Amino acid sequence: MRKKTQYNNLFVEHGKIPPQSIELEEAVLGALMLEKDALVNVVDFLKPETFYKESHQKIYSSILKLSIKDEPIDILTVTNELKNSGDLELVGGPFYITQLTNRIASSANIEFHCRILQQKYIARELIRISTETIEKSFNDEIDVFEQLEETQTKFGDVNNITGSNIVHISNCVKDIIKIIDKNQTESEKFTGIPTGFSYLNNFTSGWQNGNLIILGGESGNGKTSFALQTAFEAALNNYNVGIWSAEMPAYEVTGRLCSLATNISSKSILMEKLSAFDIVSFNTKIQRLIETNIYIDDCKSTKFENLTTSIITAKNKKGIDLAIIDYLQLFDNSKVSKLRHEQVGGMTRRLKGLAKALNIPIIAISSLSKTYTGNPRSSKTRLKESGDIEFDADIIIFAFRPEIYEIDEMNFKGENLNTAGLAEIIIAKGRSIGMTNFLLKFNPELTKFSDYIENERETEVF
Repeated sequence: MRKKTQYNNLFVEHGKIPPQSIELEEAVLGALMLEKDALVNVVDFLKPETFYKESHQKIYSSILKLSIKDEPIDILTVTNELKNSGDLELVGGPFYITQLTNRIASSANIEFHCRILQQKYIARELIRISTETIEKSFNDEIDVFEQLEETQTKFGDVNNITGSNIVHISNCVKDIIKIIDKNQTESEKFTGIPTGFSYLNNFTSGWQNGNLIILGGESGNGKTSFALQTAFEAALNNYNVGIWSAEMPAYEVTGRLCSLATNISSKSILMEKLSAFDIVSFNTKIQRLIETNIYIDDCKSTKFENLTTSIITAKNKKGIDLAIIDYLQLFDNSKVSKLRHEQVGGMTRRLKGLAKALNIPIIAISSLSKTYTGNPRSSKTRLKESGDIEFDADIIIFAFRPEIYEIDEMNFKGENLNTAGLAEIIIAKGRSIGMTNFLLKFNPELTKFSDYIENERETEVF
């Protein structure tokens, strides 16, 4: 009743009535009682609230109850169901039920009629949400960012009321065939957004839409550098990239990206007087960064709902193809729970849902617990503050630089290697791709990774 009161109050003010069609509602209900198979064609998108008139909502609810109990649907059974629920007189009694079936000869056009009713319902919902938003927006005590996310979520719910997403396997196979055909004609070897690293491209086929990628590592192992490199590579390939950094201000993130573009260390760019040669190099190479579509939000607020709102807005307004978050544990999700592990779990579930809903890859950087026994090598058990991270992620990647732990040699796939300038990249989970590990070179001055070259060739997939 609250929704209808809101509708009525609004329209009384403007001298209008809510979008509705009582005649079609009567025709649909009559058709449902007239032919036993009529409900099958509309039940996935016709809901009780689709009807404007409350008595019609009760009649349709009774029809649904009969269907669930696998009982016949006709004038007598619907009348009896309404009688048992105590709603018969409220809807107009047996005479009104009978009159409904007299208004239509068959159910031939029922789906078309139901689609019109659905459009009326969607219009009413848009009015309701907009009215609520206007009212709340005048309230100075309401957090405007929370209100923005709430409104976007409600509009998203309206977008999802057009029916069930269930499809036959034959249609799914057709989609797979389209993907195969596209892959056959594409010149690139991978189907997703390029990662910036040859081995990783080969193994993952690039960052895939809808995936949540967790990038973990202890401080100093280069996880942020890795993420920024993959952002820069994607942008150079004409993808729109959004970076949300709760750890560094925008100018520091930009300094890192400038370093990647110019091969001048970010420390020199931000803190030192550049040489004449570096000035020329910077001016010559920086244009390629300026021409990319990289967007940076340095997250003045660390509320998680503000983060998700910003990502949704960036997708809608800037068309971002990839979102990178630095880093997960710096965000506050206390609105969900006071327990930190539940907060982090709630964040990863929301990010996974967001990646799927927006159809983009989301890379979330995660810190690791510093507690380990003997071997400092990164692992899933050390993902900080929530075991749900492992469950929600599609891919979990760790960056591990042995030399910062004073490990001079490492055995990698049967070969003893000097660790100077080496980084091991560990894919500890790959929902559709499996697990692996590979090597990259790391330049600490530029905080930059590069492909590991073995015998003058790029390492192939093991």
